[in-house]
Amino acid sequence: MTQPWLPLLPAAAQINEQGAVIADTATDAKAATTQASLAPLPSQAVIRVTGADAAEFLHSQLSNDIRGLGEAETCLAAYCNPKGRMLALFRVVRDGDDFLLLLERELMATVLPRLKMFVLRAKVTLSEETEMLALGIARTEAPLKALFGDLPQGKGVVRDTNAYLLRLPSAERLYLLLAKPAEMSRYWPSLTADAAVVGTAAWRLLMIRAGLPDVFGATQESLIPQTVNLDLLDGINFKKGCYPGQEIVARMHYLGKLKRRMYRVRVASQEIAAGGEVRDAKDALVGELVLAAPSDEDGCSEALAVLRIDRLEDPNLHVGKAPVGLLTQAYEIPQE
Repeated sequence: MTQPWLPLLPAAAQINEQGAVIADTATDAKAATTQASLAPLPSQAVIRVTGADAAEFLHSQLSNDIRGLGEAETCLAAYCNPKGRMLALFRVVRDGDDFLLLLERELMATVLPRLKMFVLRAKVTLSEETEMLALGIARTEAPLKALFGDLPQGKGVVRDTNAYLLRLPSAERLYLLLAKPAEMSRYWPSLTADAAVVGTAAWRLLMIRAGLPDVFGATQESLIPQTVNLDLLDGINFKKGCYPGQEIVARMHYLGKLKRRMYRVRVASQEIAAGGEVRDAKDALVGELVLAAPSDEDGCSEALAVLRIDRLEDPNLHVGKAPVGLLTQAYEIPQE
């Protein structure tokens, strides 16, 4: 759903085929990391799940405890294939008896039909919520308080008519706003009064610094939930019953020893993307890029990368010909 954003975006901004807002990356990165900023996210799509069995159905398909999610709460949850590889990473928002599943738009064409395959006789309807816009918000709390009255805490979601405000786990005061076009247009003047409007890459840089992963077409069916730290981000419930890939995910938790984890890294290039391979001096594969964005350092990018734990101190890691170095992490990552 990209067209409703066009009247609200800066004149120079463009939207690519994946729905990413293309803007001045150097200026955006500096703005996003130092001041109040807003990131329109037409790259994000929403699936609405309704029906008497909606909670039970999603509970049987996703890695988290959907039945236990409160009526106005949010969580992360992985949707896996039988081998435990992630088909999508959902930001789940409960709206009474309904659920909203936020995912990368490029995955919608494969993920929604696959979910529908498993409905069978359940009283569930899944559909793309085409009239829903997503906006990333950084360090812009005063206008949010004026518009919504309260700010969300923890897993809580603050609701307005046709709108949902949630807080993302980060020290940078990051929020996500989902709203219908009419509501977003109504909020826009207040939100933009003292905030810069930035592109998708700048928002992804904030996600990288917060240690929050995502799944794209390039990494679909490649990543296991624990390797992108979903167990550290409350995205997996190990006590719940079966879901696709549960046996693999549970075995790694109870019986296995993780050999890979996701880390924030610096890459001396801006020509990198999710799915890029991290290799060593002998060209052996050591890891994979999960999320990447140009940084506010000239010519460099930051990324979240799944890396072999035993190779973290290797000084010769690279993506293509660009050196890779470990950065400070957003949260403590166990060394298994």
